[in-house]
Amino acid sequence: ASGFLPDMRGLAVAVTTAVAWNITLKDAGYHTTDELSQAYAELAKTCPDMKLSTRDDDATGLSLEYVTMSRIGGETKKKALLVFGEHARELVTAESGLHFLKQMCLGSASKALDKVDFHIIPNANPEGRKKVEAGDYCKRTNERGVDLNRNFGDSHRESVHEKPGDQMNPGPKGFSEPESRIVRNLIDELRPELYLSVHSGAYLLGAPFGYTSQEAPKHSEDMKNILGPISEKYCGNNCPYGALAEMIGYNSPGCDIDYAVEAGVPYAFTWEIYTSQDAREMYAEKAKAMRGEGEGLSMAASLFFAGQKRLSSFVQTGKNGFLRKSGAIDTDWDDGRVCFQDFNPGDATELSQVLDNWSNAYVDLAAAVP
Repeated sequence: ASGFLPDMRGLAVAVTTAVAWNITLKDAGYHTTDELSQAYAELAKTCPDMKLSTRDDDATGLSLEYVTMSRIGGETKKKALLVFGEHARELVTAESGLHFLKQMCLGSASKALDKVDFHIIPNANPEGRKKVEAGDYCKRTNERGVDLNRNFGDSHRESVHEKPGDQMNPGPKGFSEPESRIVRNLIDELRPELYLSVHSGAYLLGAPFGYTSQEAPKHSEDMKNILGPISEKYCGNNCPYGALAEMIGYNSPGCDIDYAVEAGVPYAFTWEIYTSQDAREMYAEKAKAMRGEGEGLSMAASLFFAGQKRLSSFVQTGKNGFLRKSGAIDTDWDDGRVCFQDFNPGDATELSQVLDNWSNAYVDLAAAVP
């Protein structure tokens, strides 16, 4: 179920649809949604700094698990709001949320609680994730087919993707979805100094704006200065950092970090913490070019990022469609495998390495924000 679509410059892209792929998620180190919930509950029983509750949407009755990590005493603390698992197929991000909770309770990350109160949505799209666990490895949206990270308001809304089956469908209107309403209400209630949305499928550290590369928020240079050392320490300087629209190569109208910063959060970020090795090489080239090293992007990297920008109307669309740039990355077009491996580590060893790495990075980010 794949084919090639040439754009007007002859750039070949391939679209694949999800098919059943016999991967054992448990053997690769992943939890089911129910197992994640059980793990949060067990951890809360023995972690004195952890409070587990739910945030509920009154209109639909949908609930999201909500964790506060706070230590009594000490100085006035910063507030950080972290959201994991917004896109269903990005299984590694909800795993990262659980791992971070464990590190805050049992590991060295707990020291951060002396200066920061963490508010965490560890699995922001549980019903969509269940569809992925059942074999729909390309599913990005929630259970109603809406891309939650295009549903944060109407200020920068684009309706071109508003159709059934489009993986970037923004929904019928801003905040039409209970999951995005819950996150919005937390942002408005907490007014945190830091908002972080954790994703996969790319390898970058993004800041607002996502909807355009032509404008920048008030603290844009400060945000870049914070991200530079994190890229060096946790990506080996191989993940580019800066405005999301510029880093990822296409606009993301209606994304959560734009809403957060326009709602008054001074520091808001989207981190893309994992993609396939082939794609990581493209982002490493971009990071190197940003530092003014070498001779610029190779032809393969140029095609990769040009394809993202020019063909964003096709990216991740159709009935669980998935787009790749064949001039940049080779693939065997096994559809489920392509989607899973572009967004998630494929074995328990690599998954563990990714989780260990980024839990420490979240702590450093919170410490760096004024």
